[in-house]
Amino acid sequence: MAKIDIKTIAGKSFMPLPARPGKKFLPLPSTLLFSTECATGSPIALFLASSPRVVMKNQPPSVATVLRNTNGSRSGQMIDCLRKNLLYSDKRMRDIFFRATRKLIGQHERDGTSEMLSRFTRELESTGRAWGTAEGVEANNWDMPAKAVVNTMVRAGVLFDQRSNPIQAGVGANAAAISAISESFEQRCEVFLIEFLIRKLGDVTVRDHKALAHALLRQFDPNIAIGDLEDHVVFLISHLESSVALTEDGLYTPIEIGFPTPSKAS
Repeated sequence: MAKIDIKTIAGKSFMPLPARPGKKFLPLPSTLLFSTECATGSPIALFLASSPRVVMKNQPPSVATVLRNTNGSRSGQMIDCLRKNLLYSDKRMRDIFFRATRKLIGQHERDGTSEMLSRFTRELESTGRAWGTAEGVEANNWDMPAKAVVNTMVRAGVLFDQRSNPIQAGVGANAAAISAISESFEQRCEVFLIEFLIRKLGDVTVRDHKALAHALLRQFDPNIAIGDLEDHVVFLISHLESSVALTEDGLYTPIEIGFPTPSKAS
């Protein structure tokens, strides 16, 4: 195999540092093309591995392109928007927390009891961490994603007290006693996240379906086609018919201010 000239393929003039323990390399240009046939311990392989923008894939000797296109940038913008509002959670972790929520709140529904939201959040984090570790989901921080999922559920209006009133978002939410949850809360939460992005960004169009799929539904599973995730995005958006309109040029536009609150039975 021919030697890789970093200067040529990167379009920039730089030189990787020698492979030494504890040393870091210069940031990798986002347009870099690389081959996976490099020796594992070679300077180029270490250089590539040092950049969070690069994913080394096992494939035949050929050139792989780093997936950092307009959809990637757009999905990153969406993730940043959700993260700044304590709403972002990785899809794999979100699903684990959703399953844990059904278990924890399901017990309250069966017993007719309730639990303070702050305590529920801690139990959710602990249960989700244990389940995720057992399932091989690696994460350095389970606390913030747990809080983001709880915040999503509160703002989506799917958590209820013993009088069947939805827990209201605000300074008193963490002290509220929860005893039940909407039957279809998983779907309602993801619908809420899409509507939130439509309202917050103000420029979401039909051309953003793939970016929405990457931002909200990506599971890093090669067996799940991105087309299937895009179809699910379209399915979720269809539930916004009463609150979001589609203009002639493909822009999603909010019909009213505020988010509709679902009923417990829905």
